[in-house]
Amino acid sequence: MKTKRLRWRWAIILLVAALAARADFFWRIPATASSVLKGLGGNKTYATEVNVNGVDGSLTVFSFVGTSVRDLSERVAAKLKLSPPQPASGAVMLSREQNGRREMVLVLPSPDGSDRCSAVAVEGLGGETGTPSWPDRVPQVLPGELRFSARCEQTRCSFVSTECAEPQASALAQAANELVASGWKAASPVNNGCAIFTSGKKQCIISAFADGRNGRTVMGLLHREGAN
Repeated sequence: MKTKRLRWRWAIILLVAALAARADFFWRIPATASSVLKGLGGNKTYATEVNVNGVDGSLTVFSFVGTSVRDLSERVAAKLKLSPPQPASGAVMLSREQNGRREMVLVLPSPDGSDRCSAVAVEGLGGETGTPSWPDRVPQVLPGELRFSARCEQTRCSFVSTECAEPQASALAQAANELVASGWKAASPVNNGCAIFTSGKKQCIISAFADGRNGRTVMGLLHREGAN
């Protein structure tokens, strides 16, 4: 059970990385992302400092019971005076940039299909000044152009996102094959566009999401160095 919770937490962070640059909805009021989620009844389950595209920020996860991604997203949109969002691939991203600082909220469905969902707030990020770079010791196996990078020193986790022209299945297979060729072992089969790999104490999650707007694929990779 602990392993499943850890993998789900990693998956949340990975999805933030993969979708951070794909936000479509912009806020117009001076409320913080976390205060909005807390005000809607969210229970804070995780918080950490992160460095995103070279800029310091924070990441906070909230859990919700008795609601769906669509319902919660619509409530958040209504609170922020936005048009109702259209969920894509089971998740919804909302974002704003204000006074050179960016905030993002990602609403995710429960992995077990229950009436629960999670919302991730990433706050305090610099505007467009940050530049993504591939973190040290992270295998460069994702096809496409690097769009997003993040590092959490507290948890020794790094995650990156790329965008490529290859179809979702082909892009995921390419990344998986390169990991295996470099000595990693598959720890799980591909499930909903996601796969887990291990190499000693190191662990890696790769994922691929089809972008229905432009026909391209957004790739994500989460890398955890493991204990010393």
